[in-house]
Amino acid sequence: MANYNFRISYVKGSENARADALSRKPEYQENKTYESYAIFKKDGESLVYNAPQLAATHLLEDNHLRKQIQSHYDKDATATRIRKTIEPGFTIENDTIYFHGKVYIPSQMTKEFVTEQHGLPAHGHQGIARTFARIREISYFPRMRTIVEEVVGNCDTCIRNKSSRHAPYGQLQTPDMPSQPWKSITWDFVVKLPLSKDPTTRIEYDAILNIVDRLTKFAYMIPFKETWDAEQLAYVFLRIITSSLPRNSGLPY
Repeated sequence: MANYNFRISYVKGSENARADALSRKPEYQENKTYESYAIFKKDGESLVYNAPQLAATHLLEDNHLRKQIQSHYDKDATATRIRKTIEPGFTIENDTIYFHGKVYIPSQMTKEFVTEQHGLPAHGHQGIARTFARIREISYFPRMRTIVEEVVGNCDTCIRNKSSRHAPYGQLQTPDMPSQPWKSITWDFVVKLPLSKDPTTRIEYDAILNIVDRLTKFAYMIPFKETWDAEQLAYVFLRIITSSLPRNSGLPY
């Protein structure tokens, strides 16, 4: 913009009606309501949307989707009940059930329907609130919010592309080297080993406890049992490690 010579002037909102109109959606005009809408592509492709003036009856232009929904009605308890006795708010048009003008989605295909809506390229994998708002405008089924939260929360594409909201991770740091033997140790377990019986105690072991001095790299490999708890671990450590340290390198404490 540095290449242009321009001047910025303040204009009151009441005197700038043309620019103000461009920033307002027609849906927010007072005393006006719009019907929900959705138009399906042919051959079972994804959903596409048109102007809000389109009637809700065009929701099922896709013959494949319409037949799929109607076939699931036979296995849906609510749809079976509505087909027998029309309840308040429900209507049936061309073998399709509507609730207050919105297509009723049978329970067997709610997750599939939400996944389709959430993955529309035109909307770019929106979050829970926006996906729920769009689905609520064109369809109806119980537990809608819960199902939307489950589908969006487990969306692999969203998880892979979710931006980080925390400070960058720091770089790995090498721990300070101890000043004397056995002042700092590391330990780990090797588990799921074949059973090995101690010929003296007749105890069968299935794991190994590895304890390594960080300064001298001297290591102990102690027979262990995967089922032992913290108390037994402490007993093994005190019995074997502390009893052998004085003659090996001396206690650091």
